[in-house]
Amino acid sequence: MRWTRLSRCRQSFRRIARNTQLILQYETGVTRVVDPLAGSYYLESLTDALAKQAWALIEEVEALGGMTHAVETGMPKRRIEEAATRRQAAVDRGEEVIVGVNKYRLENEDTVDILDIDNAAVRLAQIKRIEETKRRRDRRRSTVDAGGGCPYRRWKSSAGGGEGRAGTCHGQ
Repeated sequence: MRWTRLSRCRQSFRRIARNTQLILQYETGVTRVVDPLAGSYYLESLTDALAKQAWALIEEVEALGGMTHAVETGMPKRRIEEAATRRQAAVDRGEEVIVGVNKYRLENEDTVDILDIDNAAVRLAQIKRIEETKRRRDRRRSTVDAGGGCPYRRWKSSAGGGEGRAGTCHGQ
């Protein structure tokens, strides 16, 4: 049984290594040019194209009166949906390869354990922790207000033995 698990692990690692190569080949576009870094020209041209597209979007948002107005008109959401639709159509037609999704799929995929998080329960636990922290903090404040001294005072004055200077609290 131990060797079977080890064999499965090795198969999994081989698949990851192969998929890494396939992702580099199909999803990054580095195989479309002879020398992808070519003295960084190719990389610089990609960066320049990205910057020009980003600047065009920024100018469009500014023309609408800023991001708040753009969101009110629904422009960002519409652009995201349009891009997602174009990409999904390209993937569905096979023009764009996503390794393991529309090409190089396994016939029998291993099941993957997925952690299911109950967001409502997490939120309630966080609220409970925050409320408990506030209660502890408020109890400390009431101790200070009642003349019990600062609960944060942990230092002694250098003048000799007593608590720090009068009227100060935890070094402030």
